[in-house]
Amino acid sequence: GDTQPLVDYFKKNSADPGYRKKIDNGLIPLVNRAIQSYISGETETLLATVKKLSALQMDVLKKMIPESVIDIWQAGLESGDYYLKLCGSGGGGMILGFTNDSANVLNNLSPFNPIIIHRL
Repeated sequence: GDTQPLVDYFKKNSADPGYRKKIDNGLIPLVNRAIQSYISGETETLLATVKKLSALQMDVLKKMIPESVIDIWQAGLESGDYYLKLCGSGGGGMILGFTNDSANVLNNLSPFNPIIIHRL
């Protein structure tokens, strides 16, 4: 996709100290914690971390989340059934979902054609 407008948006917002603090002190540590939890096989810690990461991405990166996904993103945060994470683009961005109840989520999100790529 055409990522340049999103890159420009991020760069512009990153010049704001408050926004930059959310990235440096919130987003980056949460991503690192999620990666470490995944590598260590700590499923509960991973889900708890991704929940926080999902909420933070909705706050600071909402413009980068496709409009067609905003409602289901919020529904996952509210229900606790699943959490979504925006993954980098560069022409091939995607949304990664995390859940401990894949059968239910696959059924509820079937219009989006979810694919299981890994089970912990």
